[in-house]
Amino acid sequence: MVQLTYARKVRTMNAVIAWAGPLGGLPPFGSVTPGEIEAALEEAMAAVTHAAERIGNDAEAATFDNSVLALELALTPLRRAEAMFNAYSWTAATPDMADVRVRMAARLAAFDATLWTDRALFERLSAVELDRDRSAADHRLLHVLKKRFVRRGVSLSDADRARLKEIEQRLAELQARFAQNLSDEEQEQATLVDSEGELHGMTDAFIAQAAALAERLGAPGKWAIANTRISVNPALQGVKNRDLRRRVRELWARRGENEGPYDNRPLISEIAALRTQKARLLGYPSFAHYQLADKMAGTPEAAMAQLRATWGPVLDRTRADLAEIERLAAADGVHGALEPSDYPFYAERLREARFALDSEAIKDYLSLDNVLAALFDAMGRLHGLTFAPLPEAPRLASDIRCYEVRRQGAAIGAVWFDVIRRVGKQPGSWQQEVRPHAIVPAPQLPLSLICSSLEPQADGTVKMGWDYANVLFHEFGHALHMLLNRAPYESLGPMGVEWDMIELPSQLNERWLLDRNLLRRHAKHCRTGEVMPDAMIDAIVAAQKHRRVTSAWLEYLAPAIVDLELHSLQDVDNLDPLAVESRLYAELEMPAAIDALMRLPHQFHSFAGEHYAAALYSYLWADVLVADTLQLFMAAPGGLYDADVAEGWRHCVLTVGSLRPGAESVFALLNRSPDPQAFLRRFDLV
Repeated sequence: MVQLTYARKVRTMNAVIAWAGPLGGLPPFGSVTPGEIEAALEEAMAAVTHAAERIGNDAEAATFDNSVLALELALTPLRRAEAMFNAYSWTAATPDMADVRVRMAARLAAFDATLWTDRALFERLSAVELDRDRSAADHRLLHVLKKRFVRRGVSLSDADRARLKEIEQRLAELQARFAQNLSDEEQEQATLVDSEGELHGMTDAFIAQAAALAERLGAPGKWAIANTRISVNPALQGVKNRDLRRRVRELWARRGENEGPYDNRPLISEIAALRTQKARLLGYPSFAHYQLADKMAGTPEAAMAQLRATWGPVLDRTRADLAEIERLAAADGVHGALEPSDYPFYAERLREARFALDSEAIKDYLSLDNVLAALFDAMGRLHGLTFAPLPEAPRLASDIRCYEVRRQGAAIGAVWFDVIRRVGKQPGSWQQEVRPHAIVPAPQLPLSLICSSLEPQADGTVKMGWDYANVLFHEFGHALHMLLNRAPYESLGPMGVEWDMIELPSQLNERWLLDRNLLRRHAKHCRTGEVMPDAMIDAIVAAQKHRRVTSAWLEYLAPAIVDLELHSLQDVDNLDPLAVESRLYAELEMPAAIDALMRLPHQFHSFAGEHYAAALYSYLWADVLVADTLQLFMAAPGGLYDADVAEGWRHCVLTVGSLRPGAESVFALLNRSPDPQAFLRRFDLV
């Protein structure tokens, strides 16, 4: 009986982590169940626990190989199982998987807390002495692993370690629930429309999609606007009916804030309180101080100073635009204060008037095929990459595309594009590192998954607005960081980079979409094949320069300031996070007509996990680095495709992973410290 049970468990874990096929094996997407993923996680955690005990109790003298490397390699099966867990949780969250997600998030957190506070294991690593002839990577791996123990509380008393483990477990459960609530609520909600006339201003394709959604929701003969960004944004920009815009905006703005099973407000308060308790146990006055001690910014004060310094110039520019928008609205019969449901509509009218830009017409030139062709062309010219379809690669849905990526004739990895919206898929866009690059114990090619939520047309064509094309370039910037990484150990890959630098490759990569020649080659009308007219390209470039990047919008800066301020609070007893948010918006003089990109009840970045908690400022911090890096390209003879600058970009940043601190990589690239004014100059804000 014991033998049979053991054999079944081995098969279960192998089904999830023993990847087969080309490129050193591909993940078995679509062929394992949530139950098998859960079992594999449990088995992998047990295996790591056994390995940790063996390393910690080893009677031999501690060496790099029998301690540091042994721990690093012991984590590999668990990382594989977690990659499958994350992919299914975010893109295939059936009810069974949603249950596994919440349950295992807490289990993984408890395991993590136990492993990284194991004193015997930490003492074993601390006893390792490396000779000078050991590689820089070996020294860095030892440093990174020891630092992880310290950051997780290995030196705490037994009672404090036990309390910290309870906190981590509860936080993981709450964060998973926060994310699942948003996903479930969005998929259940839609704005029902009784008359097609109310949709005046929208395209035929949008109206057809709204009719199809209403029928799926059991309301044939009506129309429904899904409560998702890809449906809400066009509606707020295009629907002429002011009352309908109000209803669409109200539903969207109240995500996570409605009474009932998906109310995230109590979760926010508990998460904030537990994070503060965690920080205090670890010796920090606030959670923000704990988080930023490990970032490029170093302190909450430094990050807040950059946010505030940017806020003033952006507020002035936005007020000037708002005055013009109000004049347009008044001419249209809208008198009195502009409402948040009015601002996107009249801002779009201003863009049309100022730049002769038709956002809907642009979509006809930005099919998924065209945008991918442009992306592949740009990455080929810049980095020498080529892309070949992998039609037999496992995938979680038939519309997912997978490509082998090659450079200098050799395969360097693969990337999946999972960009079509479906039930069970988390809203938004992201990149997941499915498997990191490694050389030890054997060469291992990186695998990347890029996700978004586009809606196909009735004929199957997938078109996207400029923002979504930009997002595709952005997320591939993350993938590029994974694909070009050459750090020898998994723990030294790009995911170990300071989080306020992690967005540098992605936000820089957005710039190539604005290459006029690239658009001329690939932005072709999805029906006629006509090349995008130069006048349209000129209008796009001018409009994007005026509009700036997201980190130079009030809509982003306001929630970033709230996120940092909330997590900087030291007294969180009886905390009302929404009151903090309201107070800060008032102090900042946030225009009432402008909605933030995210408010606390649906602030996914801050409360669905810890990477961006107290670190939403990271997008701005990275964009400052982007502005400096772009100056290198634009000053070079080859411009955006200058071979020497591209080689420096790869050598100093993309291939390095986290082999050294991010500040050292940036200094190596720029040959100086970053210039904060470069960002403001880029958008004429000084």
